[in-house]
Amino acid sequence: MESRSSISFDVDHLRMTRGIYIPAVDRIESVVVTTFDIRVRRPYAEPVMTEGEAHTVEHMLATGLRSQKSDRLIVLYFGPMGCMTGFYLLLAGEASNSEKADFIAAGAEAALAMEEVPARNARQCGNYGSLLDVQAVRPILEEIRDMARSISGRGAFDAYPSK
Repeated sequence: MESRSSISFDVDHLRMTRGIYIPAVDRIESVVVTTFDIRVRRPYAEPVMTEGEAHTVEHMLATGLRSQKSDRLIVLYFGPMGCMTGFYLLLAGEASNSEKADFIAAGAEAALAMEEVPARNARQCGNYGSLLDVQAVRPILEEIRDMARSISGRGAFDAYPSK
């Protein structure tokens, strides 16, 4: 099996576009874990997200995703990439590409319906001062929702540009 690091480093980040990619599907005993690369900025072609944008989307979309009722998918992790061009999402469970994309779109819809950023306080967040208001990240959440809806319609996630 090819290691994840070699897959990740074979991606041509100079040709990377916005999209939702699947860099890895792993099996841990009987559980399938799918890693998603949710890319909202084109590396080296667009400004990266600010700390506040990434942190606020993390709070909102992680909450929105975890609020989804599914017998087949469970959120293991959602958070920003270190390069600040997107997010990683890890889902446990087996489902079709369309079901996975629908799950992501529904999570984004739930986040877009929020009037306040979840856990925006010192007790629940170690750096709540960097969180922005809901309106500041609506465009990013709308883009994630729209990318997921597009994938659901075509039944296939985006393909990484390789070297």
